[in-house]
Amino acid sequence: SPEVNTNTFFVVFFGKVRVSTPDTENGQEVALQILEPSTNFGEIALLTDEMRSVSTVTLESALFSVISKNEFNDWLINHHDVKFAFYPLQTEKLAF
Repeated sequence: SPEVNTNTFFVVFFGKVRVSTPDTENGQEVALQILEPSTNFGEIALLTDEMRSVSTVTLESALFSVISKNEFNDWLINHHDVKFAFYPLQTEKLAF
């Protein structure tokens, strides 16, 4: 599946989400991890404007908080002191 930059950050409140990536050698998807409540995804694309390199699929009924890049940027303007808290998170997830 093609990479998509949705400029959206998701926080999982309820349910499970599978994060996977395509395996070009055999044409299958490789599951990287299962996200459960209190986890999130989409922050790397949101913070870097990079194309997403993984896919997400809900494994059961799920409830998310969906935060757009504009909403996130507005929040950072008002809470600029927390901006630096995202740098270690970004580095950790990029190494995944």
